[in-house]
Amino acid sequence: MVGFACAIQLFVSPPFSSLSKMANRVISGFSQVNRYIFYASLMLCPAQALSGVDTRWPSNIGFLAYNAYQQYLWYRGVKAHDLHALSLVPIHQNMVSTITYAGGIPAGDNLVVTVQCLGVIALITSSTYTMWLSWMTNLQEGYGVYKFSLLGERTLSESWRYFNCLWGIWNTMEATFMICSAIWLSIRLIRTRKDPNIEHRGGCFERMLKVLWGALCIVILVGPFVYWMERIVKLNNIVSETDTISIYLFAAQVSIMVIGSVHEICKSRGRGHPPAGQTYPPIMMV
Repeated sequence: MVGFACAIQLFVSPPFSSLSKMANRVISGFSQVNRYIFYASLMLCPAQALSGVDTRWPSNIGFLAYNAYQQYLWYRGVKAHDLHALSLVPIHQNMVSTITYAGGIPAGDNLVVTVQCLGVIALITSSTYTMWLSWMTNLQEGYGVYKFSLLGERTLSESWRYFNCLWGIWNTMEATFMICSAIWLSIRLIRTRKDPNIEHRGGCFERMLKVLWGALCIVILVGPFVYWMERIVKLNNIVSETDTISIYLFAAQVSIMVIGSVHEICKSRGRGHPPAGQTYPPIMMV
């Protein structure tokens, strides 16, 4: 609901204005480059999920490693009280990430599925903990100072902090649901690998169509979050140093995903049919 309000605000609000002339420097890792890479990683969720469906190559390990490092940056910033108005972001980031993290589960090997499922559960738990830690320890410092946009320019107050509490409760319920869903999806993936009656994954065009549909859904989900975060950065004139580790991890994420996909396509073409055991679980069908 809040996300849609942010999306509406994108069209009804005037251009960014009345920005503070004094820059508010925060912990490294939230520069424009780092933020855009973070958004790109979220957008790759459908491709990550599809790339790992029927391959023994751990194509989603890079995705989970990158997001684990991002969670570390958020936690470190919250713990050090070094996020300024970005302390308002974890609550929305948690709502989005708990859904996109599920794209890191699929794999064609039972052990890899299990490990990646545990990684996703750890990420969801860490994100939810950081969200509440920020609410409890950071937001009070921003009363009358931190600015954000929600159907108009707002300034953080005690009443808005309690609104964030209600939002956090909703997010916690969502996180619990997604943890249960991650466990269910993992079990489903393991069982369908052994079921010969499950339809094989389609050709290249069909896979691309699934990725495009998934990307459209992710844009609808992530778009309001991108606006929310960028608006906070602009309104509070936040600056940050670029974290090169994030860049390297993102490059590794994309490389691992592409290498696994190319390898499976080459194997499939070489044999003239999908590799034995390659199945497309109903949960992933469009």
